[in-house]
Amino acid sequence: MLVGNITRYLNRYSPFLITFNRQNFLQVNCDINKIQCSKMNLNKSDYKVNVSKKKQYKLNIIVVSIDDKKEETLFDKIKDLVDKEKFVVYSVHQDVIGKTLSWMAGCRVLIVPISNGEILNSLCQTNINIFKEKGGEIVNLSSNDRSTLLEALSPYIPQNKEENLSNTYPNKSEEGYIYSEDGLSCFKSHKCIQDRLTNQGKVGLLFENCEDLQNTILPTETFVLKEFSDGIEFDIKTYLANLKTRYIGRNLVNLPNVSSSMNVLSGQPYPNGFAVIPDQQTAGEGRGGNRWISPPGCAMFSVQLHLEPGHGIGQTPSLLQHLVGLAAVHAIGDLEVKLKWPNDIYYKNQVKLGGVVVNSTICGSNFILNIGCGLNLDNSRPTISVNQLLEESTRMQGGQQKIISREEYIARTFNNLEGMLDKFSSGLGHEVIQDYHKAWLHSGQRVKILKQKDNQDNTDKKDDIVVDGDEIEVTILGIDAYGYLKVEDDTGAQFSVHDDGNSFDMMNGLIMPKFS
Repeated sequence: MLVGNITRYLNRYSPFLITFNRQNFLQVNCDINKIQCSKMNLNKSDYKVNVSKKKQYKLNIIVVSIDDKKEETLFDKIKDLVDKEKFVVYSVHQDVIGKTLSWMAGCRVLIVPISNGEILNSLCQTNINIFKEKGGEIVNLSSNDRSTLLEALSPYIPQNKEENLSNTYPNKSEEGYIYSEDGLSCFKSHKCIQDRLTNQGKVGLLFENCEDLQNTILPTETFVLKEFSDGIEFDIKTYLANLKTRYIGRNLVNLPNVSSSMNVLSGQPYPNGFAVIPDQQTAGEGRGGNRWISPPGCAMFSVQLHLEPGHGIGQTPSLLQHLVGLAAVHAIGDLEVKLKWPNDIYYKNQVKLGGVVVNSTICGSNFILNIGCGLNLDNSRPTISVNQLLEESTRMQGGQQKIISREEYIARTFNNLEGMLDKFSSGLGHEVIQDYHKAWLHSGQRVKILKQKDNQDNTDKKDDIVVDGDEIEVTILGIDAYGYLKVEDDTGAQFSVHDDGNSFDMMNGLIMPKFS
């Protein structure tokens, strides 16, 4: 039928309600020559397509996941490419595709990455065939290189973005600076870096005169890296003069202005200990998805660590955020800077100076931890800076002026962190925990916790009679082996609690329990 043909054609491209009137034909979102009017003896000029706009809903593009980690980079690339005004990109595992048909609702395109001989399971393949029979579009990808993705996704890429991606180097790429202890040529030949060049993360990194990248899709935020030279804001010589590590911070990039240094670490792993040092951030990453604009003078870094599960700190990787905070506090030196659990750096118990965020994933047999840390080192806003406090302290004591440069602070923090990791590897992690307790604000502090009812059917346990939402007062003892807060109630019972994300208040804590 004519109405059905036009409806199917238009609905395929636009969420519009279609009606017909016997007036002059108005071409809307389709080519009238593609409609076979002759079957009903109708003239083109006799009909009009009236388009009354309904509520706009974005259509779905689903990437079938076979190996979650392997396809994470592909998903990010597709998400970055497609028209975000029209499409939402999801990654759905093939097992889910095979078990239900609900994913078909609103799905415009199904992208199936097939490479290295991988095959879909039979249930998944059956439902994909059903989707195809219902008019859905299937895009089979044998590769995730630049040319393949551009060709396969061209109908869904905004024209302006497609034009911007036509060049290997983006028109608006910025410069960054790179240092590698083993030399730039050796660093560029590292397998991790070769993988990164063809599988960029959220932020692209390229080298000057980099060749053979015609098959690489670059993110909209991309930096072309040059070696350090005199006159650059980050003084690499001062940094290296203070750096005593074996691997942390021995390979690094310095970016003048970036969305977030954590974005640079996303995607394929870098060599262990790789660091990103931005001068400014426009969307710095905090805990709970918080975003921060970092002004000049704020000392920031992100570093990637590879941990072996079951060895050293790899036995309790959740402790790492506490170690990074402690390393930063020790790097500051003669100032009463303390740690506020779980991840904040404070001057006494008065004002926040900085904080730590840690994201983790698993790659192969290792934990990959991306660590971000920011500290108000020279910026007086929004609160106060470390160097302001150091100058004031020096003035009061009548001594020689002591301030710390960004390069010194970051190098010392890396030195301290690597030393703590070495202690955990040597079975001396308890010494680090003791140092942590000396530097934090909470020993003996009385706080309230929001207690939860125990779901287990065990009438002998006191917790079973506690109603959800009850508040009890406890005394903070310290942190446990995993970094949770260890507390004791008035009956002498001890248990561990975790924070609720943001609202732990030093004077009137309200935190959620994790009963041990």
